[in-house]
Amino acid sequence: LGSSRRGHRRRFAAFPWRKLQFGSGTGMFAETPGAAAALGELRARLEAVETHLRGQQLCMDTVIEKCATLGEDALALRDCLRVSGFVSTDLFLARKHRHHFAQMLQRYPCSLFASLENVAASRERIIALAEFVGKNTVASLAACSRVTDSGVACSAHELACTLPPMVYVAGGEDDDGSALADVERLCPSTGVWEPCAPLPFPRKWCAATATAGRIFVLGGWGVNGEALSAVDRFDPWLTAWEAMPSMQSRRGAVAAAAVGSTLWAIGGQDGSMVLHSSEVLDLANGAWAALPDMLCARTAASAVCMRGCVYAIGGQSASREALRWVERFDAGGTAAGCYASAWAAAPALRTARVGLAAAATGGHIYAVGGRDSSGKELRSLERIGADGIVWEELTPMC
Repeated sequence: LGSSRRGHRRRFAAFPWRKLQFGSGTGMFAETPGAAAALGELRARLEAVETHLRGQQLCMDTVIEKCATLGEDALALRDCLRVSGFVSTDLFLARKHRHHFAQMLQRYPCSLFASLENVAASRERIIALAEFVGKNTVASLAACSRVTDSGVACSAHELACTLPPMVYVAGGEDDDGSALADVERLCPSTGVWEPCAPLPFPRKWCAATATAGRIFVLGGWGVNGEALSAVDRFDPWLTAWEAMPSMQSRRGAVAAAAVGSTLWAIGGQDGSMVLHSSEVLDLANGAWAALPDMLCARTAASAVCMRGCVYAIGGQSASREALRWVERFDAGGTAAGCYASAWAAAPALRTARVGLAAAATGGHIYAVGGRDSSGKELRSLERIGADGIVWEELTPMC
């Protein structure tokens, strides 16, 4: 048995395992003619594949180089179109996005029957969406297309009513007399001022009023001292400004008031000419219409609306005198485009005021501050009731 085991070990050690596993093909299987032929054929095929891959790699390198060249050409062409004014960058990117979206829609079709436009067309759905996803998301929804923007705009009043009340200050001038585009707002409950989206361009001695949950800024003087006819609207929900139809006349130091869905621009100054004229914008159709002239030309006046009447209060005359005179216009027929009424004299202020502030609240009209004919700043204020015949002087401001 011992001799037999030694014999097996000798035969096992003599078997060419090392050559089979690690040799150069001269092992037990390579020594047969058939195996050598098969191995040679396999090597030839592998070399052919390797040669083909090298060719494909060269082709790929050429394609990549050509794609890079075409990309540079496309960028240069796009830049030429942009500089020449034929195609804007925003328009190009929008078209590119639409093509990409159309391709994705074909690849992954939507099974829903309702479109986003149908959802955005419903005020109830927009308001419900705002409650769930928040203000910023609804603002993004409005920005994604004209249709969704229109849907959100139709709900602007309801959306704005969900925001806390704020006091806004827009434009004005700095210590050097330069027009400002800055906008700030004050939260009365916290007493904190915060910056808002600036005006599209600087303006001073402009007018502002609010209706339908939005703020309107009219006229004023621009950076070069020119009178402006531009009107801009601010949406507190979207925190964005948009241009409105311009006034028929340029009006610096104009007075403004809102009556329902109409916007009133009263008096003002164009160059050295103080204006008698006034005009009204119907927000429903976006058209301005001229109103009858006022009894007195005035600039830097103030305007309010109370019980369906618009009041033009104080201001400065063409002779640069501060005015006590107040005029009233019955706005009852303006919604239908009928302006048969005329400006009529109303009880005069106790104190002549130019650049004053005015407000209507609690059944009274308040006239606050301003300057007199000498340029002296006034601390006084006064008020009158809707049916009053004389202004009542109140405790002066600090």
